[in-house]
Amino acid sequence: MSPAVAIRRAAIALVALALVLYPLVARDDRYHHTVLIMIFLLGIMAVGWNVIAGYTGYVSLGQSAFLGLGAYTVGIISRYVEVSPMMLAPLGGVVAAVVAVVLGLTFERDHASAPRLGC
Repeated sequence: MSPAVAIRRAAIALVALALVLYPLVARDDRYHHTVLIMIFLLGIMAVGWNVIAGYTGYVSLGQSAFLGLGAYTVGIISRYVEVSPMMLAPLGGVVAAVVAVVLGLTFERDHASAPRLGC
């Protein structure tokens, strides 16, 4: 591994560690938490869209629905439980993944219903 690659990986690791520790350090900073959540959501959407449409050429809006489902779940839970949405963000991913698996298993058994739902 070249020194430039090692420095780049170390910098990425430090930034990732800082982003993971930020909600634990600044618990009451709602503005910056909101900005970070929006950055993460848009970054995830950009990567997902690049994989789906960029590499494969397949146009699908399913990732938007699952991202919205996870974000809505986190928003509702963080409103009633006094916890930062940043701490609950992985829960949104788990909820979206569970719904995706349930839908995937349903469509695997019944291929005729997939075109009716726009999948």
